[in-house]
Amino acid sequence: IFGGEAGLLGIAFASNHIYLYFTESLPGYDKYDHENSKTVVYQYDWNGKKLTNPILIKELPLLNASHVGGVIATGLNNEVYFIRGDQWQYTTPSGDVITYDVGSAFQSIPIDTIYETGRIFKVDTESNNSVELFAIGIRNSFGLTVDPVTGYLWDTENSQLRFDEINLVKSGFDSGWINVMGPADRVDANFNTLSPKPSKNFTYSDPEFSWYKAVAPTAIAFPDNDNFRKYSDSLFVGAFNTGTIYNFKLNSDRTGFVFSNPDLS
Repeated sequence: IFGGEAGLLGIAFASNHIYLYFTESLPGYDKYDHENSKTVVYQYDWNGKKLTNPILIKELPLLNASHVGGVIATGLNNEVYFIRGDQWQYTTPSGDVITYDVGSAFQSIPIDTIYETGRIFKVDTESNNSVELFAIGIRNSFGLTVDPVTGYLWDTENSQLRFDEINLVKSGFDSGWINVMGPADRVDANFNTLSPKPSKNFTYSDPEFSWYKAVAPTAIAFPDNDNFRKYSDSLFVGAFNTGTIYNFKLNSDRTGFVFSNPDLS
């Protein structure tokens, strides 16, 4: 389908297979209509000429053509990670639904109806493609990567107006949206409302870096050590609004950044 951020959104190679994340119309619909569409992750074989043997890994309803997410990354053990954005679906801290054009959704606020939005999923490609909920509370993202040294997952997260984020994403990570965007102490976060289902398995963590003014971060990547060895301790992030590629120097354990200007810390 077309419109908004719909389309072919992510591709990765793992365990001798190709994985694709895309949006598609339901049978019988050939134009944009999110109520008759879905987001899917498929596994394919590659025979040197075309993709064959499609296997459905995950299917989710398309609630909106924006904040679809879709970027995919491959881990060191051939696991595959993919992001689904919040689809513009919110609830209030009391659980009341704010309806834009469809239903409700789930980020970091309790609600009975769960559409599996604002999440990162992990696919075990070597064990029947089992899908694990890896992280929650994510507004939207165009960047996902795995550190080739530590195996840690990192993402970029797009804010509404303030505090675009770079996050180190470990299993059980809660990025905080919609209650928190950016450092919790800068936005007067109310952690009493940060209690989604299944909250007992997830813990909020501040971003490793955030921009006060939105720069619209997109791709995030670790350099190829063979060709960019002098940047082996760097993490690169692109930004749409500024047309900039940022070079972040990693600390010794590669869990955060070292800044030449202490005011950036």
